[in-house]
Amino acid sequence: MKRLTMSLFVLCALALTANATDFTVPGDYATLAAAIADGTNVLANDLIKVRSDHTENFGGTLTIGRDVNICSYNSAFDAKEPGASFTGRMTLSNITDRTLEGLTIDSDPERNALQNGGNNDSAVLNIINCSLKGEDAWAAAAFSDANPGNPPMTVNLTGCTFDVNFVVFNNCPDHVYNFTDCDVTYLAGQAVYIGGGGAGCTVNMDGVTTVDNGNKIIQDDPGNTTATITNSAFTGTQGLVSAMIHMKAGSSLTMDSVTMTGGFWNLVTCLAGSTLDMTNCYLNGGDIVVSAQGEVTMEHCTIVQVVDNPNVCLYTPNATALSSVTNCIFYNSKAGAQATNLTADVVADYNMRYAETLRGGGVVGAHDIDLAFGVDDPGFVAVAASADAGDYHLTALSPACNAGTDLGVLVDIEGSTRPMPVGSAPDLGAFEEQTAAGTAVSDWALY
Repeated sequence: MKRLTMSLFVLCALALTANATDFTVPGDYATLAAAIADGTNVLANDLIKVRSDHTENFGGTLTIGRDVNICSYNSAFDAKEPGASFTGRMTLSNITDRTLEGLTIDSDPERNALQNGGNNDSAVLNIINCSLKGEDAWAAAAFSDANPGNPPMTVNLTGCTFDVNFVVFNNCPDHVYNFTDCDVTYLAGQAVYIGGGGAGCTVNMDGVTTVDNGNKIIQDDPGNTTATITNSAFTGTQGLVSAMIHMKAGSSLTMDSVTMTGGFWNLVTCLAGSTLDMTNCYLNGGDIVVSAQGEVTMEHCTIVQVVDNPNVCLYTPNATALSSVTNCIFYNSKAGAQATNLTADVVADYNMRYAETLRGGGVVGAHDIDLAFGVDDPGFVAVAASADAGDYHLTALSPACNAGTDLGVLVDIEGSTRPMPVGSAPDLGAFEEQTAAGTAVSDWALY
């Protein structure tokens, strides 16, 4: 349906522009590019419905300079359905409140699938159920947000899949990126790169999964970044440079119910002046699995190191008495390696350690369980020599069962009831054993 223009009755035209109008591609326009080119009828807040079997090659870059919303739809049922496919780059400028839904964008041969060409203050960009693919160049991104002159904005990425070197390439301060239920199937660069101009950014991830990643989940270059990751799994990570998650001074990282496996170097590094808060997390791999060089709070985590190039499960070189490590399991199967290396000020108790060297530093907690290397059984379902293998759930005979203290954590990493049985002491680690009460900790080396 075409909109009447201002050459008709003015009052009628004003009334129409007060409401959003739907346009179809193909239908009202043969291509999306043709619809965008019509700046007289297709206005801000209008909806362009692109048929789900439509394919279009921009032949380069399509610039969209007004808040037109675009969705893929099934014309037979007049309902949203992913599938509309585009080749080239979309540059979004003058963003205030805009939604893209159900689109597949393959940027090749352009570098970025989506690019922020300029946003207004407090803008909101919603990217929903989209599949974004980048060109093979190292700096290619699903969403490039690289102009440090852009004012604050929020980008919501929901139900999206990414096959690209960078998912978000940022160089803008005070931008917020919210990821919900997204999948990264290949990542050679970083999921989120916060460049030197991006101080004060916020990254929230919930329900994010990655497979066969080449480098990082979050790279925080400027510091002063706030990151929260929940209910997510990062598997097959390589971590070829530094850490899978790398936070600088002034930044804070909160992780709850997160799995990370793989990594040649560290899985998590938080530098001096940062804060790290981890609950119900399972990490397996890395040189130093977790390097918390600022303040750290760790509760109900299972930290495993079975890969070559072993060092230590948890290293806290600068932590003070504000830091605490409680109800955790540290398992290091490699000769010459350590379970933990903590400063003496860290409050650490109710933890189980298995390693040739249990402590490279730190005090012995009154309720710690220290297992003899090569002798005692930590009671996992199955251990393995690969970080991506093994099953680190507890058996009913594990000394970690019912060996913790109540921290008010009512579920484990999988959402299962904690403690089990109800009314007992909780298990150590990320996984609460669900079938039995467990073995009394007095049968083990308790200090």
